[in-house]
Amino acid sequence: PLKRFRVRGWRPGEMVAFYDCEHILIQGVHLCHSPMYNIMAYCCTGVRIVDVDISNHPSTPNGDGIDPICCHDVHIHGCTIDTADDSIAIYSGFAIAANDVRSCENIVISDCILRSRCNAIRIGYAGDKPIRNIVAHDVIVEARAGVAIQSVCPFNVKQGTPIEHVILSNMIMHV
Repeated sequence: PLKRFRVRGWRPGEMVAFYDCEHILIQGVHLCHSPMYNIMAYCCTGVRIVDVDISNHPSTPNGDGIDPICCHDVHIHGCTIDTADDSIAIYSGFAIAANDVRSCENIVISDCILRSRCNAIRIGYAGDKPIRNIVAHDVIVEARAGVAIQSVCPFNVKQGTPIEHVILSNMIMHV
């Protein structure tokens, strides 16, 4: 069983969640008031999130906008994300089911507006598989912190996450 995807007694889980899927397109939708992550893709390949508007209440715990976790080939384009937690959080190495831990790579974030009470873009923090080939360009940031790159989580991870080939360009940050 996938424990992470069950409904918790004290609050619902992710608004939109994909597990081990390919060729996903989310386009032109507005997501608001999610009780947790708005969009979470786990172990997916070929994810396109285009012209999506996400807004959460400023006090939503774990109210991330988009979380590609252990994903390959993700393109986030033209989105406006206003969240209480990370606007976009890129992780790798979370084992939800047996044998499903893998890297997170080839992620492109472009032409987005990211507002957050936390980090606009978080790369790493938890997990121990590589995160590589991350590109963010033409992004406007209004957040407490612009981009957080963190190889080691302060708890439960012994080794840390190797992070390589990160390119940030043409970003305007109001932090």
